[in-house]
Amino acid sequence: MATITVLRAGPQTTIQDWPGRIGYWKVGVPPSGPMDDLSFRLVNKAVGNSDTAAGLEATMMGPALRFDAPAVIAVGGAPAPVTVSGRPVAPWAPVEVAAGEVLDVGAAADLGMRVYIAVSGGIEAEDYLGSRSTFTMGRFGGKDGRKLADGE
Repeated sequence: MATITVLRAGPQTTIQDWPGRIGYWKVGVPPSGPMDDLSFRLVNKAVGNSDTAAGLEATMMGPALRFDAPAVIAVGGAPAPVTVSGRPVAPWAPVEVAAGEVLDVGAAADLGMRVYIAVSGGIEAEDYLGSRSTFTMGRFGGKDGRKLADGE
């Protein structure tokens, strides 16, 4: 299985999926999933994933991620500077990343505050109550129910 190393997590980068965790309000679990589900689904489409594939949602500033195997990624949502090993890449388009290269997503600019990152094949995460979306207050979903951390 290919892995991604989190070199810099950013202030709030989480694993999300669409449509997220729904239907549990009656037991006190609010809906979970991407805040901007259209942007989330569009970056998944750009890399050939289904709408429901898990991806990353970064709030205010994105992560720096090193890929240990070749991958195809797409970044969309709020405008932000994006590079692969120092080379600027266009938003909303599939980009090939070679093994060992680093995807670096900077701070969200003028419009919006959430940036979405899709990886071909999706991000692996356990399903909890029908979703892999992170719910940090409940401490479930995603990566151990929390935001990503540097060095993972």
